[in-house]
Amino acid sequence: EQVCRLSHHSRATLADIQDPYLDVPEASTYELSACYNVSIDCRSGDMVARIKTSKLFSGKIYAKGSPNSCVQDVRGSLEFELRMAYDDVECNVKHQGLGKYLNDVVIQHHDTIVTSSDLGLAVTCQYDLTNKSVSNEVDLGVHGDVRPALTEEVVVDSPNVAMKITDRHGDDVLPSAEVGDPLALRFEIIDKNSPYEIFVRELVA
Repeated sequence: EQVCRLSHHSRATLADIQDPYLDVPEASTYELSACYNVSIDCRSGDMVARIKTSKLFSGKIYAKGSPNSCVQDVRGSLEFELRMAYDDVECNVKHQGLGKYLNDVVIQHHDTIVTSSDLGLAVTCQYDLTNKSVSNEVDLGVHGDVRPALTEEVVVDSPNVAMKITDRHGDDVLPSAEVGDPLALRFEIIDKNSPYEIFVRELVA
């Protein structure tokens, strides 16, 4: 018969007691240092891992594989969280199938050293993206001919993007630059009235 015994004592409360443990053959004794209550908030553009602990925690929580770029430092807190946007390449959230996002999160007690007390969590958000039919009994039918009062059509041309070399202040440089000159690479849309905006995501030299 297997028996599991629980005690409210710890190594701290038994420090002054001589022979505090019963010697039971083939028995194993474990001490629970802290309890972690983990919840996942699945939102429209990101997932948030929220942690509540039973004792003050100091360390960091980060996405596995990104300990420096997708991380939250914690100092003496009982509650902390890590936000991971689905479009953030630094947090490396994986998209698996239709509407399923998953990632691995690490709770680390030391800033630079991984110990046996650290925890690894697998977090998942599942969204129902199937088509749904919605009906209403309200009659919104239009009887008779209805002519549009105004018709407007707008065609927006694709923007022309220019790339040029400037100084660090954004001003134009001379036709030639010398080795060691501080320069900057600038991308801009030529048409100032263009409704488009640009964002340079990856640059390969």
